[in-house]
This record gives sequence, C-alpha cells and structure tokens, in this order.
Amino acid sequence: MKSKVSVIVPCYNQAQFLAETLDSVLAQTHENWECIIVNDGSTDNTETVAMDYCDRDKRFVYHKKENGGLSSARNAGLDMAQGDYVQFLDSDDILLPNKFAYQIQNLEDVSSDFSVCNYLLFSNNQQETFEQCHSLRGEYELTHDGLLYNWNKTFVFPPICYLVRLDFLRKNKIRFDERLKATEDWTFVVSCMLYGAMFSKPKED
Repeated sequence: MKSKVSVIVPCYNQAQFLAETLDSVLAQTHENWECIIVNDGSTDNTETVAMDYCDRDKRFVYHKKENGGLSSARNAGLDMAQGDYVQFLDSDDILLPNKFAYQIQNLEDVSSDFSVCNYLLFSNNQQETFEQCHSLRGEYELTHDGLLYNWNKTFVFPPICYLVRLDFLRKNKIRFDERLKATEDWTFVVSCMLYGAMFSKPKED
C-alpha cells in the first residue's frame, strides 16, 4: 500500500477559510491520507464545517479541545496521527494537488526525514495573481548554520512546506513548544536538525 499522510489542520475561528483548505486535501493526487481537524476552542461554525467533511469522507477526523493555542492544537493532532508522514496545514492555507506525491517521492528517493518545498502567497482578492514568496536557493538553507543564522533574514518556510516522517518525530519526542506565541515553527525545525534529521527538497514542487 502507498505511504499514508497524516494531515493536521489546527482551527481557531477560521471557518470561513476551512472548506477551501479541506477541498485542497481532497484534491490530492496521492489519495492515502487521513486529515485530522483540530478545533482549538473555536466560537464560530468551525465544527459545522468540519463535521460536513467528516460525513462526506471517512478520511476526515474531527477533534475538539479547549483553546490552547496553535502549538497545542498541532501537538494534539500529532498524538492522533497514524500515518507514515505528517503534513501540517493551517486552516487558511491550501495545497497544490501534487504536493504529497512529489514530497513522498523525494523522501523515499533520498531516504530523508524532512522534505521542504517552496510556497506561494495569495490574496483574498481573486483578481490578484499568486506571488512567489519563497524559493529555496541552495542546500545551505537546509543546514544547521543556515537555519540558525538566516531564518527570517534571507528565507523562511512555514509548516505547510513540510512533509516529515512521523516515526522520526516520535522517536525523538519532537513537538511544538506550547510556551511560545511566535517562532514555534523555527524551534520545531531546529529541533529536527539537532536530532539529526536529513533535510531534502523535491526537484519539482
């Protein structure tokens, strides 16, 4: 069977974006996935939107918890994950249809633990075109020194860019730091680096 991807979608009062986010999971060309929707104490109609997708497709799983912040919601999803790889997907982000396929191929071709792709920034104004926000220019950016000294200076990549081996995270007990209100994604990536994660990027993304 093809490798399984656990998609973790933390949600806090962003129901207006959630359907488009979940539609982008449904559109993946790699179809072996589970999508864990973590409602982090939302007061809008997040639950209604989430349950509609759970009713339509059993690959969607819904989990409701008290508000604890973004890192807490991602960690709750990690505790529930049953796949081979983890995809973090914030509830106002969308995936291109071939993301899982490209990054799984990359991870398996080079036996790496952590695949990173480029991303695009887009506006709510449908008349505006996508703007390229980040492009990995060289291997240095995926080294320990590159991450320490150049993050937020010459480059940054958000969690949507990752595809990570779940067994690597669990073996090394790597989670998001729930004490942090910002840069939790940077400390997560650095922790993976410090525990010896091999980083790679797809030839196409």
